Amino acid sequence: MNTLFAVGCSFTSGINAFPNYELTPFENERHWLPTLTNLLAEDGRQYKWVNRGVGGIGMKGILYNLLNMLPIVKSGDILILGSTYYDRMSYIENV
Repeated sequence: MNTLFAVGCSFTSGINAFPNYELTPFENERHWLPTLTNLLAEDGRQYKWVNRGVGGIGMKGILYNLLNMLPIVKSGDILILGSTYYDRMSYIENV
């Protein structure tokens, strides 16, 4: 089974979603990532989804998360990059 990866800010993570946070059934029904996965399944394409969104993160942080995720992305996977507001700043330490 292939994977649908998403990286971005709170629009990606969802309300109350933190790293390794499991969406409640209520959130799961209304979040766009599981919804997109279900729509792809209706078309015969099965994907599990991985949400790497972080609320309040800037573009530098999003790109950092994306680059760290690339080694686990394989052929046939889908990767969605969600942009954020231009004025958000992320500082990467201990790289």
